[in-house]
Amino acid sequence: FITVILSIASLLRFTGLKERGIFLCDEGDFLSGGRTVVAALNFVFNKAFHPEAIKTSFTNYVSTNGGGYASAVKPGYYLLVAISFLVGGVHDYSILYFSAILGLMTIILIFLIARLLYNIKVAIYSAILASFSPYLINYSRSALSVCATTFFLYLGAYLLFKHIKNFEYKKSYKLYLIFSGMAFGYAYACHYNLIATMAVIFTVFVFFTFKRSGLKDLIFLIIGFIIPLILFEIPYVIVKHLTKGMLGATTGQPYIIKTYFEQLVVVYSRTFSSGRPSAPVFSYIDLMFRTEGFLVLILFFLGSVFMFREKFKKLHVIGPERAGKDVLMKSVFPDYPKPDRPVDFVIYDDKSVLAVGLARYDSDRGGAQEDDRIGQYRDCAQEIITCANSKGLRTK
Repeated sequence: FITVILSIASLLRFTGLKERGIFLCDEGDFLSGGRTVVAALNFVFNKAFHPEAIKTSFTNYVSTNGGGYASAVKPGYYLLVAISFLVGGVHDYSILYFSAILGLMTIILIFLIARLLYNIKVAIYSAILASFSPYLINYSRSALSVCATTFFLYLGAYLLFKHIKNFEYKKSYKLYLIFSGMAFGYAYACHYNLIATMAVIFTVFVFFTFKRSGLKDLIFLIIGFIIPLILFEIPYVIVKHLTKGMLGATTGQPYIIKTYFEQLVVVYSRTFSSGRPSAPVFSYIDLMFRTEGFLVLILFFLGSVFMFREKFKKLHVIGPERAGKDVLMKSVFPDYPKPDRPVDFVIYDDKSVLAVGLARYDSDRGGAQEDDRIGQYRDCAQEIITCANSKGLRTK
């Protein structure tokens, strides 16, 4: 069924894409900057392997063979544009096809996330909604950075949920956290407005994992996040060093190159200095009233509610009802040292034993028959905890 969904989604995204062309200023800027990145990569490659083919300086080569200045604010997307040019040639439709492919892969990620968190039925419904979303279709057919940003954001979310799921079953892989952070970092490098989204993601992650691992897992996630940012900062620092004191061939003015981090400071300072609507905070408010923004906002809150309910849905209690028999520990742990040890109830978190309960009855039952076995229960509780610890379980 997912194959049929993706086939329809492909028709909606690829039909007539080659003839669409480029008609937005930002799209043209991305293509121009992508050519500059390609020229820089060609210079480095030829200088390393064919030095005889390079007869000029880096700045002259790039200014002659490249396009306009590749702004450091969205270096991740400029690199993707350059990759599309290297694969499909320097054409406007190269990045359009690349964006459409990322759009299809985003649908697959949405399907996988929904299946991981819920079930196959919810996953199919989610994939259908994503396939026919006018918002996603529109940006999948453009050269803007939105589709690439969305893809890497969902990729990071999928890897993060995989880590959390594995954590519940004591199969926590730190690589999931590292790669999740790297995907989030690359998404941020494609669009700096994700700073608010990143703050929410890190906060939610701490909420779900702090009691089990403290800040340790958050540190791994942040390390992964900053890796792509540092890798994008380095080439701009190098270019700034190479062009220091040099004059432009046409303007005669000194080159003014700002690194990735320097340009981020400039962009975010506009939020407080000029209040321009291009600043991140205002962009989120503006997005709520565009296309599907309001609907997406409602679905986000509803999804959050269902996610919290789903978080505790797998808890269930096993025990006697009214005058039923006690639960024997051999049914809880087959290799328990005292298999006939009776307990009053057991709480399961899906398939794992979350807690074993011992009840103290305080009733007359027709006489003065208080069930006061605190000392026995203390010894029994210690016995159960010792057994659980020896198995590496989190049973209480």
